[in-house]
Amino acid sequence: MKITKVNLRNFRRLEDVEIDFEPDETIFVGPNNSGKTSATTAFRLFLKTYNFKIHDFSVSRITDINAFGFVGEDEELTELPAIEMVILL
Repeated sequence: MKITKVNLRNFRRLEDVEIDFEPDETIFVGPNNSGKTSATTAFRLFLKTYNFKIHDFSVSRITDINAFGFVGEDEELTELPAIEMVILL
């Protein structure tokens, strides 16, 4: 079995990314700060260590994390965001 596609959400600078894999090999190419290292780190964390840190969440999710559990006059409990990876074979 070979991986054909990966969907990655809420991981560092990669808020909602779809990565297609070629049958033989796939190479990540791009300018600095485009997410190459983040993508490879996500693979390592999901497939090997599961050792995520708070800084692994996308910056856009920090407000949701801070608001979790806070109930004000017009506010409800919020759902914690999750870092997600879907691997398609």
